[in-house]
Amino acid sequence: MIENLLSIKTLILIPLIGCLIILMPFFPKNSGIIRRFAKFVAFINLLYSICLVAYFNPELYGVSFEETFNFGSSQWLSVMGSTFTFALDGFSILYVVLTCFIIFIVLNISKYFITTRQKLYYSLILIMEFALLGLFCAKDAILFLCFSELQIVPVYFLNTLWNSTQDNQKGKIKFLASSFFSISLICIAILILVYYNFKVTNTLTANLENLNIYELIYSKIFQIFVFLCFLIGFLERLGIFPFHKLFIDNIKNAPIPIGIQIMVFSQLIGIYGLYRFNLLIFPEIFKLISIYIIILGLISLIISTVKAYIENNLKSVIALFSLSNVSLILISICALNEFSIKGSIIYTISNALIVTGLMTIAGAIARKTNNQVNLNELGGLAISMPRLFNFAAIISFAQMNVPFLISFAALFMIIIGVINMDSQVGWLPILSVILILLYMFLNYISALRVLHKTFLVNYNDKYKSLKDLSISEFSVLLLIFITILFFGICTDAIVKIINTFTIMISDLFGV
Repeated sequence: MIENLLSIKTLILIPLIGCLIILMPFFPKNSGIIRRFAKFVAFINLLYSICLVAYFNPELYGVSFEETFNFGSSQWLSVMGSTFTFALDGFSILYVVLTCFIIFIVLNISKYFITTRQKLYYSLILIMEFALLGLFCAKDAILFLCFSELQIVPVYFLNTLWNSTQDNQKGKIKFLASSFFSISLICIAILILVYYNFKVTNTLTANLENLNIYELIYSKIFQIFVFLCFLIGFLERLGIFPFHKLFIDNIKNAPIPIGIQIMVFSQLIGIYGLYRFNLLIFPEIFKLISIYIIILGLISLIISTVKAYIENNLKSVIALFSLSNVSLILISICALNEFSIKGSIIYTISNALIVTGLMTIAGAIARKTNNQVNLNELGGLAISMPRLFNFAAIISFAQMNVPFLISFAALFMIIIGVINMDSQVGWLPILSVILILLYMFLNYISALRVLHKTFLVNYNDKYKSLKDLSISEFSVLLLIFITILFFGICTDAIVKIINTFTIMISDLFGV
């Protein structure tokens, strides 16, 4: 009965409808009512996405849910060979649930940091959710592009209208310009791909299932050019080397809830795009260029891990943790075997949850210490804020890849996958494993260093009267902790969902 009520279109439209209601003239301007309504909309969508997972059939090879949205008797994008077709497979459905979860968390902590233009702020968050869900559910390349461009709009306003500092306006403009540059490259690649697919097959379509270059006859130079447009565009969204400085500075200067969205969703889009476009559409080119992507990932892994150890700004350290985790995910994707693919997907979920938890903790510290996030100025907070310390310790343990937490099983699978990498360069798997082990060591001591300097040493008298977590902050961190622990113990729940997707990739690459 319930499965008959489940619809991808409903999932995508719920936040849009919520946004339109908030913007209506009759809707109250009371900040509490606006915030509670936005949280209610996000909570309903989270429950709806969980229902989709509950009725998802992981044994189907390909998509389990698929719908086409018609505007009257015609398709709005049909002139370009595109349709409003949405689909969910074992890969995209995880991104959908994760998006709904992160949005719900962000809305719950926003009241502590956003005190102006609240109607606009909460409507932008819901527009962001609408765009992200459309992006992750799109089965059509041009539809993916439309939602990608739409997602930049709320990012622009969120990043410029609500600032923790006014000193980094030039950096924020550069960050947004780089985001538009990324979208422009992806746009060029999609349009070229659709056009040349039409020239070869005489069928105008942007359906992702029909754009597999492996089945078409193209020159290798053409394939590499389009592949690189996608690759550079999605790597920029990941924020890894050489795009890391703008990424870190932007997170450092953004309010906590906005920083979470920019960091987590930008990286999710980058990883998702690498899978959907670079890997699935260009399997032969991906295999050819994977060695260079791995080397780039290893460079980024070491740079971000070392910088995390010496950085003293708490928000910058968390951004660097995220970049090192994403670099590891990039290496794992390029190992191209079942273990590495599963490990990369689970580690993506792990990174999003851990970063959200750590940023929430950083926000609680900043709010209670008058925006103090310099590690050298903090210390001894475990005495005045024991509940915050407990959550900080547990989530930091997850960043350290401690057993029984979500990151441990994923890292284990990544290492096994990298060891079994089928590389034409014999030394690459050995070098990769050595540097991953170095990353594990440096990441471990970096996380301990942050925990130690923030909570356990240099007790400062001016912090002795700080209040501990509020009920809302406690509830948010408890929810994140339960999720990290549950999937750490029951990792097979994720593995079952993504199993057919990893089989499809294994068949594509013959591994």
